Amino acid sequence: MKMRAGFRFRPKSSFTLLSRAAPLLPAFSLASFLVITPGFAAEQSARAFLESIYARYQGIDPEGIALSTEDDLNHYFTPELARKLAEDSRAAQAKGDVPELDGDPFVDAQDWQLTDLKIDVDDAATRKTTAKVSFENQDQPVTIRLDLVKIGADWKINDIHWPKGSLRQFRANN
Repeated sequence: MKMRAGFRFRPKSSFTLLSRAAPLLPAFSLASFLVITPGFAAEQSARAFLESIYARYQGIDPEGIALSTEDDLNHYFTPELARKLAEDSRAAQAKGDVPELDGDPFVDAQDWQLTDLKIDVDDAATRKTTAKVSFENQDQPVTIRLDLVKIGADWKINDIHWPKGSLRQFRANN
């Protein structure tokens, strides 16, 4: 084998590779633990929570959010508000009628075609915050305020304030 000046060929043993990588092993171990271990995922911000909701209301023929089961309600709302909404749904079903909440609470309408969506929320909030969501629905400007609280690692909606009332006021009156 021909050697170049300044270059020495020396086969690397696994011991040499391991000793060079040893300082990095704790970082690799921690990284693999965080990736593999459930429950250690990064917590969702209030903004990301709202963006995940309102993404379902945009585009061509958007589906919106189905709130047809208690699991659906518990995913988005605080336990007390979810319970009240579930009671409204059960009472309507028992009467063979539609729930008193006649429309989608996230957009304050029965039909939607949202454009120009803007979400304004304090990204530094840790336990409670209020968000302002504005958009045009079928060319009409709408602004909705949402009271958010963090329960465990998840943000939940504690109230939605529409131009003419709020979800909690609505439920208190029905």
